[in-house]
Parts: sequence; C-alpha cells; structure tokens
Amino acid sequence: MNAETLTWLLQTGEPWTRYRALVDLLGRPADDPEVAAAHAALLAHPQVQALVAAVAAWPGPPIRRHNDAGHPLYALSTLADFGLRAGDPGMDAVVAAVLSHQSPEGAFQSLTNIAPAYGGTGADQWAWMLCD
Repeated sequence: MNAETLTWLLQTGEPWTRYRALVDLLGRPADDPEVAAAHAALLAHPQVQALVAAVAAWPGPPIRRHNDAGHPLYALSTLADFGLRAGDPGMDAVVAAVLSHQSPEGAFQSLTNIAPAYGGTGADQWAWMLCD
C-alpha cells in the first residue's frame, strides 16, 4: 500500500477505519496509545453506539430473509468487523447471548423462521445456516 493511501485511511473521519488501519495495516498492538485512542473514539461514535443498542436486544426477531440489513445479526457482524470485542461497553451481554446458542457442529445459531413455502415449519426455531 502506498503512503498516500495509508495517510488517507489514517486521516478519515471514521474512527473504525482509522482503528482498523492502525491494527491491520500497521500492525500496532492494542496497548499502543494511538490504537487505544482510536478504539476509544470508535466506542464513542454515535453510529457505533446505535449499533450496540441494536444488538442489545439479541436475538431480536427471527430471521425470515437473509437480506434484512436491519436485523441485529448484521449490526453484530459490523461491530465485529469494526473491532469491538467482549469487554467493550454493551458487548458482554450480547456475547454471552450469542455463545449460549452454539450448535453441536460448532456454528452459532440464530432465531429463524422458515415459511412452509420454502420447506420450513413457519415456527420460530434456533438454527444455523452457512450464509449467516
């Protein structure tokens, strides 16, 4: 990556982009002061706080279709991509709720509802699907 692109990523107004650039592209550790500051800015950002609030009600409604960007599953995956982790404000309860529904195969389950027209029962059930 050229220096101009890296500078652009580090100067962005999006704290999640800055944090990921410091950690993933520059290999800085979590205890680096600049990384810690970027992580704090990430946690304080209103959009991130809104995503944390969205996942607080895990599991939320059952998944009925896999392109529902409003489902808490997508908020949780976005937060994970941003770099939030267990121990961050609001995340411990969500992590515990997700971990409480792990299938024998190892995959994490979501509350789903597959209509009879698509081969399901029409009832809410815990299941995992490779696409989730």
